[in-house]
Amino acid sequence: MLKHKVKRDKIKQLHAELCVDASRSVQDICNKVGISKSTFHAWKDQIRHYRPEDIKLETLRNYPPLRTDSSPPVDIYGNFINIPIIINFEKECKINKKNPHLSHLFRICNAANMHPEKMVETISEAKTAFMDFDNLYHKTDSTLTNERYRKVLRSFLQFNGITIPNKDPVLHGGSDSQGDYATVQLTPTEVERVASIVGREEGEQFEDIFRIHHEAFPRPQTLHSWMPVVEVKHVDVDGKTYPFGQTSVYEKKQHKHYNKLILHPKALDIITKYQGKRLIDAPFREFITDYSAVLKKAYYEIGKIIDGQKYPKGTEGWLWYNKPIYSIRHSAAVQWINRTSFDVNLVATMGWEKPDTLTKYYARISTSNIMEKGVCYYCAPPSVTSSQPVFCSAPHALAWIYGAKR
Repeated sequence: MLKHKVKRDKIKQLHAELCVDASRSVQDICNKVGISKSTFHAWKDQIRHYRPEDIKLETLRNYPPLRTDSSPPVDIYGNFINIPIIINFEKECKINKKNPHLSHLFRICNAANMHPEKMVETISEAKTAFMDFDNLYHKTDSTLTNERYRKVLRSFLQFNGITIPNKDPVLHGGSDSQGDYATVQLTPTEVERVASIVGREEGEQFEDIFRIHHEAFPRPQTLHSWMPVVEVKHVDVDGKTYPFGQTSVYEKKQHKHYNKLILHPKALDIITKYQGKRLIDAPFREFITDYSAVLKKAYYEIGKIIDGQKYPKGTEGWLWYNKPIYSIRHSAAVQWINRTSFDVNLVATMGWEKPDTLTKYYARISTSNIMEKGVCYYCAPPSVTSSQPVFCSAPHALAWIYGAKR
């Protein structure tokens, strides 16, 4: 806790920084004032409330170019966002409540040293620009994913009337998450270890978020804005009653509500604390950055990834390293498949439009699962157990989680 005088002086310093009409990143200002990003946003809101006329930096952005020798207006981000075609694209995205991801588009144009108006003249120009960008982007690390850049370029081209051929080899619409990721999973012991590490590094709120996330697996944007309304229900198993939670989320990507179940008692206790409240107060980008970083640190500690090792796309390590948040959705899918005797049709109703999507990308049924059919760690446990328990039904999984045995 800062002393009153120190806090007052730092707020004055932040106020002075915000009165300067210059293009700097939030991190640059935080470093200069000596405060965290969360403190920056809290204090900035206070200053804006009392002295709105002083705030000249409506948006604080600093996206480094991939090339420093590109010509204006694709040389720096500040010039790029004032190009008329970019302004129109951003307006259209906002009307449709989509994020334009202009920083991604800027880096493509900057890397290719190509004006966005030239890029939309033909599909060939766009593909050339993207390949130039891709060469620079992967120059130091060939395992990086360009998916988010490819998708925003597709949106920009479609906005400008460019038809992209189906299954185009350069600008295809597929996901880099396609690969051998259907076995990405955390065991119950690893879930506890990750929760402990996340709590140790980022505090109780982040541990809460992780536990809820691994039970309910909403997408990151949904998790960030979610205000859970949970109904606690009970089920009888062999004469004993066990509580579980039922809630729902609205996934904007699918334009659909999905019902969710919360079985783990720690997750149930936690989510009831947030009844009707947002789980996360920080701005989305800040939350995603911090959550990704702490999850990746946890994956290092539990041995999911190894420091200094490169992971080819299509392997488990690539997903843990490159998409630490997305990996939770994979792990939760496997968890629920195991809790329901591999009933993919049932599990799909909690978060996927089709069972095929679930089994193709998230939780593939393996030959091991075939041999485990009929095994239940509650009512028919194997003589040799593994680190990943399986059950004949969700009620039996619930009883086992509470420590019951038949």
